[in-house]
Amino acid sequence: MQLVCPHCNFSRDIDPAKIPPGATRATCPKCHQKFDLNLDAAPAVEAPPPIEEVVDQPETEFEETLPTREGYKRAPDAELEAMAADLMSGAGSEAEPEPGAEPLRAGEVGIPWEDRQGSFFGDLWGTIKKVLFSPGDFYDRMPTSGGKKGPLVFGIILGSLGLIFSLFWNLAFSLLSAGAGIGAEGGIPMTFMVGGFIAVMVLSPLLMVIGLYVWAAVQHLFLIIVRGGGGGFEATFRVLAYACASNLFSIVPILGGFVGGIWGIVLIF
Repeated sequence: MQLVCPHCNFSRDIDPAKIPPGATRATCPKCHQKFDLNLDAAPAVEAPPPIEEVVDQPETEFEETLPTREGYKRAPDAELEAMAADLMSGAGSEAEPEPGAEPLRAGEVGIPWEDRQGSFFGDLWGTIKKVLFSPGDFYDRMPTSGGKKGPLVFGIILGSLGLIFSLFWNLAFSLLSAGAGIGAEGGIPMTFMVGGFIAVMVLSPLLMVIGLYVWAAVQHLFLIIVRGGGGGFEATFRVLAYACASNLFSIVPILGGFVGGIWGIVLIF
């Protein structure tokens, strides 16, 4: 059976036995775009003629009827298995993962946050774990297109959490210092600091939206200067938005923000 990607026209012959029962969608291994899987309408690949019929024909007819080598060249097993692993199945089938890749959960294709196979917090936490601890595999699976809404919301949530926790720890240590009489004179009034913290909590989503777009624009400009950024601005924006997962380290006081900043740079690279 031949599957054809409607986005880039990439096609691949695949054994129907490798398709999980109940599969409804597939992800193209070339452009990483998802498309509906219509097994009933998929064109069947014509089988080659039996060997006995070809051998019994005269030499001239043999040359005319013998199919071209390219027409029946079988794709490497690795590509067939990779495409079969990209098929989505609601029945919880298991597909063999690529070598070195993290095993897929039942029905999982690429990014839990965008596939939304489970609960809101489950998909959020699953994506955070993939970004922080398997960044190579995560960015290999991340589509370079498909809209900025999903990555933007992810970046707003994680970026706002990081910003709020960083200011919270600064405020907490300032209050402790003031209570112990350390630097109490000439410092910023506590009322002003508390009011500023509350204002940042309320405005943090808006600040993250502005920050992400400005940050992505600057990064993409640098990529263009060094002749990079072939995936376009959206690909750059997606990388930076998902790298905001490193802001979760800000939950840990003192060293959390430093570690998160360093790891964020690693994720972007």
